[in-house]
Amino acid sequence: MSMISEMFERLDTGVVTELLLYGTSTSVASEDTCEQRLQESTKQFLESYKALGLDPHLSEDITDIFYAHQGDTNAIYFELGMKAGIALYRKLVEGFPADAQNAIDKAVG
Repeated sequence: MSMISEMFERLDTGVVTELLLYGTSTSVASEDTCEQRLQESTKQFLESYKALGLDPHLSEDITDIFYAHQGDTNAIYFELGMKAGIALYRKLVEGFPADAQNAIDKAVG
């Protein structure tokens, strides 16, 4: 197996994400699932909201507005990330031997 094939077999999307977002390859990917990370973030948000002592009747309205905005933002960044990922994938596999292309296809699933 080629070095490129081995590299893609060890591919971790969390580490790649950190590298693309923050420019560092020394980050350690979180062991938590995306759902667990989202739940923890939501918990921290709600705790911070309560700590501010805001009117509890407004909390649901404000939270709904926040989540709607965050959902739109996430969808936009996801679309941009997919476009960038597809473009990068196309560049990466140009001219690669068949075994490397197969390993890449397996890694990106």
